[in-house]
Amino acid sequence: MRKLLQTLTISVLSVSLLHCTKSEEKASDTSAKKAATKKEASKAVTDSPQEAPIELPKIEGPVAVVNGVKIPADQFLVEFGGTLRRYQRARHPVKPQLKERLKDNLVRRLVDAEIIRQKAKEMQVEVLEKDFDAKWEAHKKRYGTADAFEAFLARTGETVERMQAQFRLNLIREQVFAKVSDNVVIQDKDLTDFYEKNKEKYNEKEKIKASHILFRVTANASDEEKKKKKALAKKVLAEAKKAPGSFAELAKKYGEDPTKDRGGDLGFFTKGRMVKPFEEAAWGLKKGKVSNLVTTQFGYHIIMKTDHQKANQKSFKDVKEQISRTVRAQRRNNAVREAISSWRSQAKIEVFVKGDPKIINQARQTPTLNRAGITTPDLQVAPTPKKPKQK
Repeated sequence: MRKLLQTLTISVLSVSLLHCTKSEEKASDTSAKKAATKKEASKAVTDSPQEAPIELPKIEGPVAVVNGVKIPADQFLVEFGGTLRRYQRARHPVKPQLKERLKDNLVRRLVDAEIIRQKAKEMQVEVLEKDFDAKWEAHKKRYGTADAFEAFLARTGETVERMQAQFRLNLIREQVFAKVSDNVVIQDKDLTDFYEKNKEKYNEKEKIKASHILFRVTANASDEEKKKKKALAKKVLAEAKKAPGSFAELAKKYGEDPTKDRGGDLGFFTKGRMVKPFEEAAWGLKKGKVSNLVTTQFGYHIIMKTDHQKANQKSFKDVKEQISRTVRAQRRNNAVREAISSWRSQAKIEVFVKGDPKIINQARQTPTLNRAGITTPDLQVAPTPKKPKQK
């Protein structure tokens, strides 16, 4: 849950910094900005007619004060509404316990953002406009075309101004974090110790590489259809046995699954990855040899084993650079966390908006936000076996 909340609210740090910086520079415009931000907060949670409206809490005064600097309720409401909207779009119900914990989480991050902003000022950290413009343009290219960027804004309810604010303060935050972690020192012993403690991570299992030609047979195929498909498979098998070098071309010509476009290449796989008949046939072959017909629930396969790599323990020398990057990143992250913790303990912080502890302490929920991803297995990947029921 903690990781999920961090992911959903990461932008709070950056956007909050902008608000405070601007309020220092243009104190006379505070009232106008507050009204505009309120309008943004409302817009952020009511723009889409296809989505149910989100009820925001009514807050008078700031949500917190850090070293005398007020964190306005408007900023909290924009971020809180946006977070609830992301849950809504993911079709994830926000129960009362989660909603109250979100309040605590967001206020804490707004406080941390203000602390970092104040430290940035002390360190004289700033982003030059020419640097910002160049990096912003590079960042926008990640969205593809200009139309794709506009579509993103429309879909999320974001604005260019808020995104630029977030991006600018992200750059400032990166510089602050770099300053507090620049003194991280890594010794060779640190790397060897990490390697010894994590040796298993660098142990490559035995694996083979194979290609196949699938003659697909559906579950409801008639006996006549199966007979015709098997006859074709036998004909192609004879050609493959006679000229193994033509296997890829035969796969492209006769294959009936997506691998045909790459000559039937399945890449490397370890034991347990393929359905049993396919696995036994593939692992039983010598490199460069072609199998007999193999029947699985998908149809008839002709398999050619193209490579075989034995289990291998990568040496420290092989992974030293990789380990160095990992250890350095860990040390830098620790340095940043320690710095923020120290700054927080030294700051005078007053918090006025908190989650209701009575609701939070009720039966806790552990929601998992489903994210879009590639979950479809390869055609031959073996399904996870079901455990037998206890009698």
